[in-house]
Amino acid sequence: MAADWKGFFRFNRAERYGVLALGIVLVGLLAVRIALPYFVHPPEPDKAELAALNAKYNAWLAENATVEENTPYWRRNEPAVETVLAPFDPNTIDSMGIRRLGLPGFVARSWLNWRDKYGKVFYSADDVSQIRALKAEDFERIKPFIRISAVRPERKPYGSRFEKYVPPEFVDITTADTTLLDRAIPGVGPYIARRIIEKRDALGGYLNIDQVLEGLRLPDSTAQNLRKKLRIFPEKIRKLSLNKASFEQLKRHPYVGEKMAKNILDFREALGKYESVEQLRQVPLMNGEIYRKIAPYFTVD
Repeated sequence: MAADWKGFFRFNRAERYGVLALGIVLVGLLAVRIALPYFVHPPEPDKAELAALNAKYNAWLAENATVEENTPYWRRNEPAVETVLAPFDPNTIDSMGIRRLGLPGFVARSWLNWRDKYGKVFYSADDVSQIRALKAEDFERIKPFIRISAVRPERKPYGSRFEKYVPPEFVDITTADTTLLDRAIPGVGPYIARRIIEKRDALGGYLNIDQVLEGLRLPDSTAQNLRKKLRIFPEKIRKLSLNKASFEQLKRHPYVGEKMAKNILDFREALGKYESVEQLRQVPLMNGEIYRKIAPYFTVD
């Protein structure tokens, strides 16, 4: 074991020269760093210029001072705002309007956060007192000027706030969205619903229920629910024109893919145009199973 560790510290001649050269470079850099302050001196500041800057800064402080020394730190740099007490709506007043009520900036920020960030609505003057940063004495001072325009929504009796959802007798898969599938068919959650809709849109529509269940690996109960509730309308599927479809449109179809799309277009170029969907059988690499799956999704129009 000791011999293994010693092996890490054994160097050949070239490695020893390299370590020595590196050490010399590091020592040289350290020497330059130590000697640099003796040869390079920063310029001395102009005392007259510094004095002028200090005087200018002190004059600015005197001009903009709005509070006394014992004012809390969060108010020391706030600009002075003339207090004007006038009727206001707490749901629409802006930051400067709040300051004109004689309130500090942190109260204005708390007010706007309470209203805009958290979506609170003031339906009565007493609701304004819920603003945490607003002191009780400040609230009593501004309360007579509060004017509310918002109307509190009418509360429904307990038990009637939520209407019971009644699922439809069946679901048209041609027009259904993910929300409808999720709510109307037991066992179908958002993930399965999204996969069903995405595949429908990529295909152009479903021809039968087996296409819907294809590749989903669902529990038997969920599959049976889909068979009972879904309605398939093959006549509503969206078809692609063999004579007009682009390469991108063809390759996106789940049953076609990139290679078959290229073969279909090459064969179209050789023919000039497709006269019937049956001619797809002559496309290279086309077999009976592929043709049976894709033929209903194409037309020659």
